[in-house]
Amino acid sequence: MVDDQRAAPDVSKLSEQQIGVSIAQAVDAQKPGSFTLETRLMYQRTRTGKEIDFVGPDLDGCVEGKYVDQGWKSEALTVRTNAKNGILATRRAQDLTDERVWAVPAPILAWALDQAV
Repeated sequence: MVDDQRAAPDVSKLSEQQIGVSIAQAVDAQKPGSFTLETRLMYQRTRTGKEIDFVGPDLDGCVEGKYVDQGWKSEALTVRTNAKNGILATRRAQDLTDERVWAVPAPILAWALDQAV
């Protein structure tokens, strides 16, 4: 059903939001009360002006939301340059061959984080 009064939701932003909530819940499960602390889960602006979506002292690396099937490898360069390792939360792309940056479908990442809680 088409609704001319409302714009369709941005699935990329929705995916990023869900990954952020999943990470925050997993961190809070390990350190109760940390969900409300602004210093546990943050974003990072790189020297080149790019943004890495999720960084923090409780993460061993970073998580970048890229709800795409292609073109995620260029984003892996940003992660590789600015973090010791990371995960790109993609739409469907999966690649675990790089030892420092993995591409994992966002729904699988959210499920795995939920299992950790």
